[in-house]
Amino acid sequence: MSEIVRYRIPRQVKDSKQGGALIPFEPWSNATHNAKLQVKLDKWINEDQSRSGLVLAGFDRDDPDGPFALLSKPQDVDVVKTLSGDRKVVALSASQRVASSAAARKVAAYYEDQFGGNWRMTEFRPYEGEAVFEPLDGKVATARGLLASNGFKCERGTSMCRSAGAEGSTSGCRAD
Repeated sequence: MSEIVRYRIPRQVKDSKQGGALIPFEPWSNATHNAKLQVKLDKWINEDQSRSGLVLAGFDRDDPDGPFALLSKPQDVDVVKTLSGDRKVVALSASQRVASSAAARKVAAYYEDQFGGNWRMTEFRPYEGEAVFEPLDGKVATARGLLASNGFKCERGTSMCRSAGAEGSTSGCRAD
């Protein structure tokens, strides 16, 4: 396993659009913050030859001294954690950590083929460097796919969906 290098990131930054007000710095979920962090990381990596080849591998948001960006040298090994027996979390490679629907489709196709059976990607978290897979029967997979393509998100463990465009509104969704 490659060595993990920690790079401390600020908890808050000044927002130029809000007159310099402090806002939470969240590069794991905000594309603009992620891009700004990547510029700083590239500069930091280039300052020392021993850091050459490091790439952003994830984040440690829970460390009381952090948060930290976690960097490592890319590997050709897939890291898969199995949680309980019904969820697998895949650590995404640097090339898979792109926040786009095309990247999500490629990751889903690759790992669904690798896992076989009825495993489907249920969560794609490019800024956290993870994808979550769960076994779904055909009807559930079809229903989730239709809802996702129309801007809905199924809530795990419930039969409820939430519209991405209508905050707070819910409607029942059942696969059967």
